[in-house]
Order: sequence, then structure tokens, then C-alpha cells
Amino acid sequence: MMLALLPALLPAASAGVVMSPPPGAPEIALLLCAPDDPCEAERAWLDARPEPVLPLEALFFDERGAPPPAPIERFREHVVEAREALEAASLGEALHALDRAEIALARSMEAPTNEELFDFYFIRAAVRASQRRDVARDELFLLAAAVSWNRMDRPPGWGEPWRDAYYDAMEALLTQAPAELRLEGPGRFALDGIELGPGPLVLRALPGRHRLTAVSEDSTRRWRRDVTLESGDAITLTADLLDRDHPAEVAVALIEAHETRDMEARVGDFLARWSADHALVRFTFIVLEPDGDGFRASAVRYDPVPRRITDMEVSW
Repeated sequence: MMLALLPALLPAASAGVVMSPPPGAPEIALLLCAPDDPCEAERAWLDARPEPVLPLEALFFDERGAPPPAPIERFREHVVEAREALEAASLGEALHALDRAEIALARSMEAPTNEELFDFYFIRAAVRASQRRDVARDELFLLAAAVSWNRMDRPPGWGEPWRDAYYDAMEALLTQAPAELRLEGPGRFALDGIELGPGPLVLRALPGRHRLTAVSEDSTRRWRRDVTLESGDAITLTADLLDRDHPAEVAVALIEAHETRDMEARVGDFLARWSADHALVRFTFIVLEPDGDGFRASAVRYDPVPRRITDMEVSW
């Protein structure tokens, strides 16, 4: 059991150590020890591995040795790009930026501001309207209206050409019965980027797609759920406040997965996002445990899709 070997992670990227998978590498190995553990000194012993061997810090630093941009920041950048492309009538570029924004939003544990979320849906609807795709346009304007919380001062000035279509969608949406949400658990809740306060809470929301988030009082633990509500729905959700991306928790979970052959779901989510960002299809988890004057190696292979752990023969 190596849990006792884990100090606080991760003060800085290890000097001289590769912190990012080489471009085009479909598989990497992760050495499951913290930066100051004795096994870190044995890295050179693993240089003969066919796949690159990276330290655990690599999960939390990009190739420059700095924390990578948060998905929510990438979402904001892509929404701005989409709006600028829409205003320039570059519809293909706008759709490309929106697709990247949607991927970033799916990977983020945070919620955009209400205005940013509205802009995302509104811009996509406006692009579809400009392409004369009426069905998609109407559905997307409904999504924008659902997160607008009946704020009739919208859309913004740059959205003037599509104002009537948006208000038609809003009018249609307001004829539907709202859904009821019961939010339970600790922490402070928000709906579509609007703070609601501590739970438990009961609220009504317009039918459509919504992002619910919760954060602990010390802001170290987060919960997120994306829900699609139908008219008249009554749903209860409980916030399970887990620090999904905290280095120490991920490190402990990976070592436990190596021992039990069972990947914790929340860490599986984290590795799925990380592997998708780096175009990886497989990991090897390597553990070096003290054995007399040296170390004994063991390894397992992990496929992030379909989240399967398999044993490996260690021959090195």
C-alpha cells in the first residue's frame, strides 16, 4: 500500500521532466508516485519502456510546466470567437467556434455566467437562422429563452437581427408549465450561472437545458449536473461535493485503482477528459514499491473508453 508515500501534490513541475505526451503518441505510462517519493529517483530505469513515461504531475501541467487553461476559460474564448465570426457573416467559423465551446463546456465543472450561457445558445440559434435552418433555429432560440430567466431586456444589441425570432420563442416557452427542482446536499447552488444560495432548495425553472452547480463553503469542492427539463417535471438532485480534479485525490484514486482493478467513476471522468484533450487511447499505470535495496514493479493497463483495467506482465 503506497498511500503513506503521498505528500501534498503538486508545488511545481519537476525540473527537466517531460510534462506532456509527445504529439501523436496514442499511449503513455504514468509513474504513480509523488514528486518527492523515493520511486521518483528510479525514473531512468523506465526509459526503455515503449511508451513515454510521465509523472503524475503531467495530469495537472501542460508542456510549458504551467497549469493548463481551465475549460471554462476556453468556453468563454470560443463564444467570443463565435460572436465575432457571426458579426462578420463567417458562419462556418462561427459554428466551428461554437462546437469547441460546447466541448469545453462539457468538460468544465464550473458554470458560465448567465449572460455567457445565453450568448452561447443565442449565437448558435442566430447562425442556424442565418443558414435558414428554421427547425434547428427555433429549438435553439428556445434553449436561449430557457436560461434567460424571463429577462425581457434580451437579446443584446448585436443580436438585433434575430430579436423577433427570440421573442417568439420566449412567448411560446412561457405558455408551458415550469419544471420543479429540489436541490439537496451541502454547498451553495447556482442555476445557469445565477447564485441561488445554500441548499436544500425548491425552485421552478423553464423547460429546456440547464446547468446546475454547487460549491463548498471553502470553494474547494464542486458539483455539476446538466439537465434537460420537460414541462411539468419534478426532479430531486443531490449535490455530491467531490474535488474531482484535485491532484492528491486523483493520485490516491489511481493507486487504489491499480490495487483493486476498479476505477472510481469521478476519476474516470477526469481521465476521459484528459485523454481526449491529448488524443490518447490508453494508459499504463506503473507502481514501484520498495523491495529490499531496490524496487519491485507492477503495472496495469487502463482504457479510458470503456474504462477497463487489465493486468499486465512486467518484463522490465
